Formats: sequence, C-alpha cells, structure tokens
Amino acid sequence: MKKQTPPDIERNLFLPALAGFFVAGVWLATKCSAGLWPLWILPIAALLVVPLRALKLPLRLVWLPVALMLALLWTQYWLNPQMPAEGNYDGITATVYGDSKINNSGNATFTLTDVTLDGEPQRGKAYAYIYTSDGDEPVQLSDGQRIRFSGKVYHPYPKENEYDFDFPMWMRQNRLNYGISSVKDIEFLFEKTHWADYAQRIAAACHEKLQTVMGEQADLAVAMLLGDSGALAEDDYAAFKRAGVAHIMAVSGLHVGILSMALIWLLNRLRLRKIWQIPVVAVFLLLYCGVTGFAVSSLRAAVMVLLWVIAGAFGRKPNPITVVSAAALIVLIINPLQLFSAGFVLSFSAIAGIVLLYPRFMQGLERVWPPVKVEKRRWLRYRVQRLIQRFKQVLAVTVSAQLGVLLPVAAYFHVLYPYGLSFNMLIVPIVGYLVPLYAVTALVVWIPWIGGLLSSAL
Repeated sequence: MKKQTPPDIERNLFLPALAGFFVAGVWLATKCSAGLWPLWILPIAALLVVPLRALKLPLRLVWLPVALMLALLWTQYWLNPQMPAEGNYDGITATVYGDSKINNSGNATFTLTDVTLDGEPQRGKAYAYIYTSDGDEPVQLSDGQRIRFSGKVYHPYPKENEYDFDFPMWMRQNRLNYGISSVKDIEFLFEKTHWADYAQRIAAACHEKLQTVMGEQADLAVAMLLGDSGALAEDDYAAFKRAGVAHIMAVSGLHVGILSMALIWLLNRLRLRKIWQIPVVAVFLLLYCGVTGFAVSSLRAAVMVLLWVIAGAFGRKPNPITVVSAAALIVLIINPLQLFSAGFVLSFSAIAGIVLLYPRFMQGLERVWPPVKVEKRRWLRYRVQRLIQRFKQVLAVTVSAQLGVLLPVAAYFHVLYPYGLSFNMLIVPIVGYLVPLYAVTALVVWIPWIGGLLSSAL
C-alpha cells in the first residue's frame, strides 16, 4: 500500500515549490524574448487538473505553472519600461528625488521624478548626471527642488561582456526608466518644494536632532539605525569594511529582528493579547521599512517577523523554510529584478545558513558546554546561566549566517575576510544593545532632558 504524505507536510512543501517556480520564471524572463507567449502556460495548467485528479494529487499544484507564467509576464514588464525618445531636449523640468551625490571626480549624480520633456509628462524616474569641469564647484541639489534645464535623454546601454557592470539591470532594480546626461543651464524654479524622498528627509531630521544630544556619535547612530552609511566619514566606514562588519551599517534582518523583539518584549510586559500584537507589529514594520527606503533586506525580515507573530498568535509553530519562501515570494512580487541583486542573494543566503546550520551548531555547543539547570530563586546564578545560554545562541546564529554568506560574498565582491567571523561574534551582541537604545533616543530626542540623559549612557 502506498504511503500517504501527511497534509501538513504537503502544505509546508507547497509554498517553497511555489516560490521556486516564481524564481524560475523571473530568471527565464531575462533569457527569453518579450511578448505574451507565456499565456500559453495557462491552458496547459488547466489541463493538469485531469491527471492530478486521476493520481489523487492536490489540485493546488495547478498554481505552480501559473506562478511561472505570472513571473515571466511581470518580469518582462519590469525589464521593458516605457521610455521617451532619445535625443536632446531644451526644456526639461523635474523634481529632485533625494539629495544629489558627489563622486570622487566632483561630478554629481541624482534621481529625478515628475519629469516633463518639452512639455510632455513622462512616467517613472530618471537617472541624471552632471559633469563638473576642473576648478568648478560641484552642483549640489536637494530633495524636493523643482528645476528646469537642458540635457540629453538616453536609454541604458547593455553591458558588453559578462564581467562588466550591468547598468541597465541596476537602473531597473532601482526603478529608473532612462538616463539624462549633458545636464546644463540649471534653473531653480520658485515653486513650493515638497518632500520627494520621504525616507531621506526623515533620516536627515533624525540625524540633525540626534546631533544635538549625541554629537559625533550621531553619525554612527543614524548609520546603524537607518542604514545611512553616508552619515559616517569615509575613513570610519572603510575601517568597518576592512573588519568585515560593514553590514551593521545597512538595515538588515539583524536590525529589524532586534527592534521587533524589543517591541514584542514590551507588548508582552504590557500584557497585550497576542492577537492585538499583530496590527501593532505590522504598523511598526511598515513605518520602519518606509523610513529605511523599503530596502530588500528590511522587507524580507519584516515579512518573516510578521508571519512569525501571526503564527504565534494562532498557536501554530511556523516552519522556517515556509517563512523564508513566503518572504522571498513577497519581495520578488514587489520587485522581481531583486533576484539578481547582491543584497537579495546575501540576505537569503544568510537565512538559509541559519535555518540549515543553526540547529546543528546549537546541538554541538550543548554537548561541549551543557546547560546547567538553576532554580529561579537563585537569582544571580539563574541570570548568569541565561546570559550564557543567550551567548551560545548568538554564537550559533552568527557562525551559521557567516558560513551562509561566505561563498556569495567571495563571488560578488571577490574578497574573503577570514577574521570577519571573530569580529562579528563580538559586534553582534553590541549591536543588539545599541540599536534599541538608539531607537529609543531617536523617539524621545524631542524632549531635551530625556534625550540628554540617554545620550550620556551611550
């Protein structure tokens, strides 16, 4: 007699399979020609109902080829955005999205939104470049400024060989439809400016307020809390990079997880029912991801945390593979081209390392360093044992994540930090202490005496 697969195992395997088919569709879209040909998959999926019924297999499997089709069509849409005709335009008006960035050559790059070319409104954002001649001051543009200028519109050029930087893919991943070069004759319009990049404005406001109570330490606080590594001096950031711990300057699952755990701890102390914790945590995650610019790593972590909270509220133990698959699927639905970004690969490689290796590392640590049971009434020894247990957990998580990203880091950046693991074991617990304190400081900094009191402890 054929052994039946338990329904819960089938459900746990379905979502990873669905995510796998969607990933395959995103990848295939970059290898195939554009068009509506993926619609042929729909009747094929419909015909699968007959063999599935005959074999007594779940009908939900029909959604696998449908996911492949939807991924193909959705990725094609992202790869082929509507673009204006190439050429020179004398009357370009646009709003600056975020502050301009000055590179080492003194040239300025910036993003534009609400663009009109000779009076014709355009869809999407544009990537603009201003060349600065020797001796000239670089042009500094601020978020929300409305400007008029002349320039040359171009479509992103494909890379010539596999080792070149994929400029078109980078533009598509950042939702930049076309580029504008030869920018000149910039005129600042006397219109009321508005916030174009809300995340950057909020980060700038937090930086300014934190500086009043923290001084130079505000640079590190903003970098760690909001992922604004530009707040740090170049030498300081280079030092973090050489040590292999520059990831603490990018909002990642570590930051989202630390702040979420702190919030859930507070909600539990307030005795808020778990069912009511769901909307509170969801609003917090939405706001935090928005302030950090909806980075892929923060979105992925936010989805995982929210699924974990929902499962706990309904008394179910979430399957880690299912949660990771759901997070990957949601991130790719929002932006399918993130599949080809280093951030996406590194984020999910770290999670894969934790899911696969963490239980084994913990088992090994428990054998080498067995836990000691201590009664709660022996307060000091009980607390010490809890700290030791948490140290072992942090150690196992850190080692698992580092091993997970070891090969992707070497492949993407052609570097390998053999001492990075040691530094991470030291820095991660410190980050777990600093990030919540920085967050609390950023919230109460508007009350000067409280902000000053907290800053003195940092």
